[in-house]
Amino acid sequence: MRKLIVTLVPLLLSCAGAQAKDEFAKLRCDADIPKALIGQREANDPVVKTEAKYKSLGLKHLGADIVADDMNTISWRICGKEFMVLDKRSTIADVVEFPPHSRTSPPFSGACRIKGSETRDIIVAVLDDASGKGDLLPAKAAWRIDQKAGKLVKMETSDLLCPRSGVYYPTDEGK
Repeated sequence: MRKLIVTLVPLLLSCAGAQAKDEFAKLRCDADIPKALIGQREANDPVVKTEAKYKSLGLKHLGADIVADDMNTISWRICGKEFMVLDKRSTIADVVEFPPHSRTSPPFSGACRIKGSETRDIIVAVLDDASGKGDLLPAKAAWRIDQKAGKLVKMETSDLLCPRSGVYYPTDEGK
């Protein structure tokens, strides 16, 4: 019995190490990036280490936001495009390509109003601030976070207004 344990323990340890890859290990720029990331387990390495490890993907962490105790959104630049990743319990639940944004089309996260009523869901969006005025801004593109399903659900934007207070700028905005 002891001989069996001595043989099996190193084998089990080597298998565990082989599966300790991160979410970007199999990713390629010519792949369907959302499809390749969904279901992947996130590594717990420092962001700087992960960015350096995947320089060939042009990987850049742009910021994160807590949605709930077990859920976050994380913005990544991958292969020259920005992606919004929905992380649920350290596993990638959903990914959408996030539209380009700027000072006049800022990114947003928070509660909005649809036809005058405040939403209960958290919304991520790109807003229209071309006028530079007003507390409520129309959305150009938006997704609601379905916390139960772990999905980013595309929304109709015609009657969607979001407060300026939820506007944020990624860490490398303007670089």
